Amino acid sequence: MLILEIDENRLEFVRFWAKYVKERDPAIWSKQQKELIDSVIKTALQDVELYLKVKKISKEVKSKIKRQK
Repeated sequence: MLILEIDENRLEFVRFWAKYVKERDPAIWSKQQKELIDSVIKTALQDVELYLKVKKISKEVKSKIKRQK
């Protein structure tokens, strides 16, 4: 049931965006779309960097615990 709701929401958004693009100047919506995509990419890169930092800290903590035993 939840998957159907997600698919319906996604389809509703696609229809909204298609109508929005058809009714507006490409200079406006393409700039908005670029900002959105750039933001998504930046967030994804930050997530990778954060993951790697946490992984490194985790290894260091694990190593210290082993040495204390």
